Amino acid sequence: MRVIVEFFGVPRRLTGVAEKAMEMTETSDLRDLLDSVKAEFSALCPSVISPDTAEVVSPYMLSIDGRIVPNDLGYRLRDGDRILILSSIVGG
Repeated sequence: MRVIVEFFGVPRRLTGVAEKAMEMTETSDLRDLLDSVKAEFSALCPSVISPDTAEVVSPYMLSIDGRIVPNDLGYRLRDGDRILILSSIVGG
């Protein structure tokens, strides 16, 4: 299955890309995805993704399709999901 990861702000600057298509298995969850993301984009560790737990570090957060903020990393991914990694702090 294919999932798109979008990077905003500092995560985009650290990865050098706006988005990345990731191939995942049918049983993959958000934790599996973050493990894959940190393996491909080591620059995200430790400031955005914890190298030990594969959790997003505050003030960063995940959003699914720009509509859902998941409660836990056990969320089962679906083909075509767009996972946004962004800062929860917005400046003006």
